[in-house]
Amino acid sequence: MAKVFNVSGACRPNRHYMVNLEPRLKEIKAMVDEGAYFAINKARQYGKTTILRALAEFLKKDYLVVSLDFQRLGSLSFESEQSFVAAFSEELLYSVESFFGQLIWIATGLRLSSRWYLRGYMISVI
Repeated sequence: MAKVFNVSGACRPNRHYMVNLEPRLKEIKAMVDEGAYFAINKARQYGKTTILRALAEFLKKDYLVVSLDFQRLGSLSFESEQSFVAAFSEELLYSVESFFGQLIWIATGLRLSSRWYLRGYMISVI
């Protein structure tokens, strides 16, 4: 199938014409390597999702990349700190399970801390 110009949703390099993202990805990776904070903040249809998907793929060789989708959280999840941490932990667990397949996890209850132990990694949400 021939490539097309995409004007809605995330671009996929094998389906859509795109600008070369590699210089931006290298710049962002340098910030990630330094532990620096960065934000991707643009209006609709400026490629935020596209750059985040490309960044996840770009970082996979050096980092364990976990993608979280806050759109999956309902409004009740934001009513209190405890409900947010519980919903966030569930979303993180879902994402990590999707990545690893089978997960062995130990939850520390509804305290403001949850921990998962899997294949030598410990993920802690505090």
